[in-house]
Amino acid sequence: MVHITYYSPAWPPAGVANGIVTYVSVIRDYLLRQGHQVSVLTDGMLHLSDGTTRPLHVPSRHGPFATRLISRLDRRLGHHPFIARRLAAEMRHASKLVATDLIEMEESFGWSGRIQRSLDVPIITRLHGPQCLKPKGADALIPAHHKVHRERAEGRAIQRATALTAPTAAVLGAIRTRYRCTCPQMRTIPNPVIAADRDALWDIRRCEPETILCVGRIDLVKGADTLVAAFAQLLAIRPTAQLILVGPDSGAQRADGSVVRYLDLIRERTSPQAMARITVHGLLTPAAIHALRRRAFVTVVASRWENFPYAAVEAMAAGCPLISTRWPGADEIIEDGFTGWLTPIDDPAAMAARIAWLFDHPDAAAQTGLNAWRQCRTTFSADAIGARMLDFYRDVLAARRQR
Repeated sequence: MVHITYYSPAWPPAGVANGIVTYVSVIRDYLLRQGHQVSVLTDGMLHLSDGTTRPLHVPSRHGPFATRLISRLDRRLGHHPFIARRLAAEMRHASKLVATDLIEMEESFGWSGRIQRSLDVPIITRLHGPQCLKPKGADALIPAHHKVHRERAEGRAIQRATALTAPTAAVLGAIRTRYRCTCPQMRTIPNPVIAADRDALWDIRRCEPETILCVGRIDLVKGADTLVAAFAQLLAIRPTAQLILVGPDSGAQRADGSVVRYLDLIRERTSPQAMARITVHGLLTPAAIHALRRRAFVTVVASRWENFPYAAVEAMAAGCPLISTRWPGADEIIEDGFTGWLTPIDDPAAMAARIAWLFDHPDAAAQTGLNAWRQCRTTFSADAIGARMLDFYRDVLAARRQR
């Protein structure tokens, strides 16, 4: 039996719109079914295998003035080193409460490196979204020096990692090249997904024929501008089409420094007629999103960059027809013309043409959705991915024993 501790940005997963949380939740459930122990650390709390929760209060060694000064300094540094220090202390406390064999956490802010230096436990760094791979213009409201601090800290942590995993070979290969990784244990293992039951699948007989759905942040990285531009072009030949956007607006910064909603920038270069055919929701529950997936004719992912987007894979797992841009690694998840359709990044005309073609070929749409659902039941299932991940954990622990 193995005891794994995960760091998660939030917990419990119900109602949380975060891919890392979804990943941890699915892997955790698989490991528990196999008889292993799993703990999840988040926000100063340790969530144990039996469902109980233990607080990880770490007393401050500083007075009120020093604490305020440290907090202010931490906010000025993009990699938040003092949060990393507190997280390391919480991990040490957690290891005293439960004997942990290994820890897995994301690469964000380089925190995994700080924890690796603090504990005599192997740390697996999982590449969920390295800063260095994000396209220019990403995180527009974050100061440039914050991004530099974060990228450098993540690079140091990755270079010193005990073990690395990534959901796609594209991401792992890019990181190996950029940081000249010599980590002895690296492996590509996709994220798992729970496929819908057959009676909950998308059904062409019950969907709205010209409805398009996009789930994800409304920003540059997720390509909201590309999708809306494609939709505006589509309306010239499909005037009754409608677009549903689900997700938070990440905002944007104008050249004069003013901050606006990203959707406002899009609205400025989109006709009122097109905007009138667009419905915008904020964050919705998974149940509400699933209902929209079954209602829409096609789900679209217009991103300029992705790692392993649950917005796409969960649509596949529900049997929905899917169109996605060809971000690096997309073809590791979506087989063009078989489990979905791929279009070039930043090409609204190509996206509009593919959507129009799919509207005209409903049988092809239905078949690709069914193919995608079958792939999620096999290749991306919790059992298949969980077994691969567990094998990797055992390899890491075996190498540890041989040191």
